[in-house]
Amino acid sequence: MARRPPLHRVPLDRIAHQLSEMPQALMEINSIDSLSFSGNGGIMRLASVPLFVGVSDPVGAITLAATSSRLTHGSVAACDSARLLALYILRALRGASKEQLLAPVEIESTEGRFAQLPEYWSRECLCTELKAIADGSFKHKQPPPWDDPDVAATAEAGAYIKGSGYSVETLEAALWAFYTTNSFEEGALAAGSLTARSLSLSRVAANVADDTVLMLMQ
Repeated sequence: MARRPPLHRVPLDRIAHQLSEMPQALMEINSIDSLSFSGNGGIMRLASVPLFVGVSDPVGAITLAATSSRLTHGSVAACDSARLLALYILRALRGASKEQLLAPVEIESTEGRFAQLPEYWSRECLCTELKAIADGSFKHKQPPPWDDPDVAATAEAGAYIKGSGYSVETLEAALWAFYTTNSFEEGALAAGSLTARSLSLSRVAANVADDTVLMLMQ
């Protein structure tokens, strides 16, 4: 499949330099590792980053995804959520099937610069929660039975798919919606049914689904 050249002409190193010029105090504040800085805003807006960098530099795109999140959501969980979602979007841009797109990070194409990614992930490991998602936790979970409020209220963290403002749960729920459905409409409805925070969750699910549909249509 022929690849279209990037529409932008801004060098990636120039963007990275401009981000590095941010006030250090702001970066430090947003890098506090707490739930206060682990919201899903970083992954809601993420799609433009891997789309901008493109598949010619996957390590650069994934690294810049974390930097993008760190501007406002700088915890390890939030930045790792951004890195993992960036990988899925890059795989979609390369025309991966659903199975290939959702494969563990250790399983990667040996073509081009994507061959660098296994070494990258071994060096820049995901945190425990995101590693579980990368290994397919969303494939083995279901939403809690909301018709039984006692079960829903006492559900152990991680036992069910849950839509929330927490970046890790948002990403896992979005991937669950993508994995368990066969169309954009079905996926959006599945994501939207999880929680009152469905708008942000649906946006994250759409980041993956939109890019996959776009590549299949080309």
